[in-house]
Amino acid sequence: MRGEPRVRRGTVRVPADVATRIRCGHPYLFRDALGGRPLQESAGALVELVDPTGEFVAKGIYDPTGAIAVRVVSRNPGGGFDAETIERRVQAARKLREAVLPADGSDAYRVVHSEGDALPGVTVDKYGDYLVMHLYSPALESVRDALLDALQKTWQPRAIYEQRRFRPQTGEGQREPATLARGELAPVELEVNEGGVKFVVDVTAPLGSGLFLD
Repeated sequence: MRGEPRVRRGTVRVPADVATRIRCGHPYLFRDALGGRPLQESAGALVELVDPTGEFVAKGIYDPTGAIAVRVVSRNPGGGFDAETIERRVQAARKLREAVLPADGSDAYRVVHSEGDALPGVTVDKYGDYLVMHLYSPALESVRDALLDALQKTWQPRAIYEQRRFRPQTGEGQREPATLARGELAPVELEVNEGGVKFVVDVTAPLGSGLFLD
């Protein structure tokens, strides 16, 4: 009897129903869809998802610890998630906001919204001349510098702060204060404008700046 098609390392076979959902736009492969099969790839490795027949489904970055095992980054067999791709997506995110946000003087809004901007596992908020980047998976460690470079080039902020919000399979992990990744220290009390209303925020706070832009 002929067995299942063999798959090479870096390739993950997923059940047919999971393959269908991902092809239709679902952004995640949850760990339980692996059926207990261990993967040898390291955090942030680019893996290829295939259906039971071995046909290509998507590419994604692997997370060995969280409930989400793979975050989809491309549905193109030739796609990737390198520095050039990341910069192009960050720039596209800015162009979208410039096209749709009202010209009301607001300088506080979300500039990268994870899967919505094809940058899974990361969100970035703008508070005046400062950016706060949230990483939700250790899989993003491998592209951290590329993200910072793209944000610096695209937005030219005074500083970029980073906050890691890694969540283990057991639940919510400890949330640490934001740390300065690029640029100069922000004031503890920073005044920003959202829709004509002024707020005072702290971009270094561990539980949120005081103004939630999601």
